[in-house]
Amino acid sequence: MDIKALTASIAEQKPTISASQATFVIRTAFKALLEEVEAATEGSVKVPGLGVFAIRNVTKGEGEDAAAVRRVLFRAHKPKAAKTGEAEAAE
Repeated sequence: MDIKALTASIAEQKPTISASQATFVIRTAFKALLEEVEAATEGSVKVPGLGVFAIRNVTKGEGEDAAAVRRVLFRAHKPKAAKTGEAEAAE
């Protein structure tokens, strides 16, 4: 999904927001998120409702070929499953 697709999705959901406003907000949010991930030395950057960016510094290769590599993994947020009638009755 690119910025145009996100902007179109926002326009469908909120017609009162212009395409230029939506594009500005999306680009600003992405920039802020990128700055947070780049500033993190190691650990994680949590974005509620979106997921977690896990940042690890690892060594790739051995001996003279060893090189420090920064790995950034993204784990998407998983919504909690809705409780069923049986599960609620058991509580």
